Amino acid sequence: MSVTIAVMAAFRDRGDEPALLYMDGGVDLFTLATNPTGILDSMGVAHLVHEPGTGVELAGLGPSRPLLREPDVPSSDVSTFIGLDDFR
Repeated sequence: MSVTIAVMAAFRDRGDEPALLYMDGGVDLFTLATNPTGILDSMGVAHLVHEPGTGVELAGLGPSRPLLREPDVPSSDVSTFIGLDDFR
């Protein structure tokens, strides 16, 4: 997911308005404050939508913040995150 942040930033730099279909084993909404593992890959979506507590250096990549914004992100009443949480 961390590569997706750079790709979305590059699209924004070009003036494009990208859409994102994201599928993963987890929703990747951890932040620096809430991540129990310290793994950056579990924080990607949080940085794309600029959740409170994300790293400014990463969430601020590209010309705008957040990198993924309305209308890119459907409203909460029509969107669902599905992820597998298995820390075995």
